[in-house]
Amino acid sequence: MLFNLGIWEIVMLSPFITVIVSLYFLPSLYLVVYKKFDFKIFLFNLFFGWTVVGWIILMYMSNRHVHRI
Repeated sequence: MLFNLGIWEIVMLSPFITVIVSLYFLPSLYLVVYKKFDFKIFLFNLFFGWTVVGWIILMYMSNRHVHRI
């Protein structure tokens, strides 16, 4: 079987999967950290974050929402 993974393989893959998912949702996580969460950006990230252009646009949009002093 293709997905016949034992517990050791799952433990070893968990950090890599966590990093990949975190990078995918980085624009949304950035807004959560700065307490300016926007559900619209999260939805765009969910559906269009898999494209490189969509991810770059989302990073721009999330940086635009955070106003630093």
